[in-house]
Amino acid sequence: MINTPRRLLCQINMSNPISSHALFLLAPAGSGKTTLVFDFFQRNERNILMILPLKCLEREVRSKVKAHSKEGFFFEAVTAEKAIHFIEGLEIDKRKDLLIVLDEVHLWNFWGDDFRPRLWECFYYIAGNNFDILGLTATLRESYKQSWIDLFESGGYFFDFLDFGNGELVNLPELEESYFGLKKSQMKRRISYEVDAKRTCLIFCQYREEVFELERFLLSQSAELSLLTCVGGGGVQFSEELENGPAPQVIISTSTLSHGVNLGKIERVFLTYEVLDWDIYLQMKARGGRGGEAFQVIGWQKDKSSLYTKIRLLLLDRYLSLFYA
Repeated sequence: MINTPRRLLCQINMSNPISSHALFLLAPAGSGKTTLVFDFFQRNERNILMILPLKCLEREVRSKVKAHSKEGFFFEAVTAEKAIHFIEGLEIDKRKDLLIVLDEVHLWNFWGDDFRPRLWECFYYIAGNNFDILGLTATLRESYKQSWIDLFESGGYFFDFLDFGNGELVNLPELEESYFGLKKSQMKRRISYEVDAKRTCLIFCQYREEVFELERFLLSQSAELSLLTCVGGGGVQFSEELENGPAPQVIISTSTLSHGVNLGKIERVFLTYEVLDWDIYLQMKARGGRGGEAFQVIGWQKDKSSLYTKIRLLLLDRYLSLFYA
């Protein structure tokens, strides 16, 4: 059974786990892990520094901080690149009961060794100064778990996991199907059909060039279509456009938007390529149905393909080809 955020909150507060040096909370995407941290802040006399691996996540959390302010204590959200400078600027008494929260902690493993070395630099600084650590994630594979166990044990930390649903979703898709073995043009017709049906769509592409090509294609079909795009480095601008403008019907992105960001109502999640990493695939799926709405995942996964699915999608494509090129 998947726990609700309220149930998670009650169990965690009753067990008071932050008395240990390090704890990783594993809970389904959309189950309220960030809300849980804000609640912990209100209930305890601790300063909290939340470290996020993406600027768009930093911006999202910072927008909520003012509503949870508390006299005499601070709750701050920064990216890993800013964390060391922020901590070094704190007065000694502010460091004394500082709790470090690492959000989307699986990305330390996934990105930290090459793509984002600052993630590990930040972690080793924090661990070297013996700050208490709370890690949050919806997905942590066994090899990543073991690497964290070994790391904390070698550093003299007491470390444990609270697993309330590793690799699970709060809201499951009503349909999950794959175009693996079929043509890109057939998925493109399916996208056109779902957009014409006025369904809110999130489309993940492997490369930024594909994002912009698909944007041009859909706008050529309907210049009035409400559409936003996001590629690497554009997360903050995207978040501003999403916050200040009308809710888009279509969002096209690289994997940049796969982690944590609340995109509003999403009824169709498209993945135009085979996502080989299980953690990333689950995070992409989890962008759909965050508001409890029914949603479908239409991807390119080999393990989701079958002869029956291919026949059904080919028959659907034959019908759609009467209306879409």
